[in-house]
Amino acid sequence: MAGEAGRLAGRQPGQPADHRLPTVLRAYGVWMPWLSQWRQVGIVSECMANEEAVDQVRREAAEAAGAEYVSMLDVFNGPEHDEDPVEKGLIDEDGMHLNADGVRVLVEALAAAGFEASEQPQ
Repeated sequence: MAGEAGRLAGRQPGQPADHRLPTVLRAYGVWMPWLSQWRQVGIVSECMANEEAVDQVRREAAEAAGAEYVSMLDVFNGPEHDEDPVEKGLIDEDGMHLNADGVRVLVEALAAAGFEASEQPQ
């Protein structure tokens, strides 16, 4: 983990902390797979307002750090955040994690924003 943190800070493993390499910062948020459950109990507006506020904080933090930000809330829940990624067939049986189609959508959204994959998804 320490090696990963160093790599993310612009260092190669084993390099001292003061030896920085050019670094590209990128960040992305999360999707909300619980839209249908929120609809069932009538709390969509309250919950989504919270998620939108968190997404905005992520966006602002990324921008302040000079990082590219991709809102997964926009990608998976649509521009109005009213689309259910479960109904779109992008969420695994566990109701939370992306399935293969969801991973494809994630990779495509990140690639469109200029993120480069270290290896091609299977």
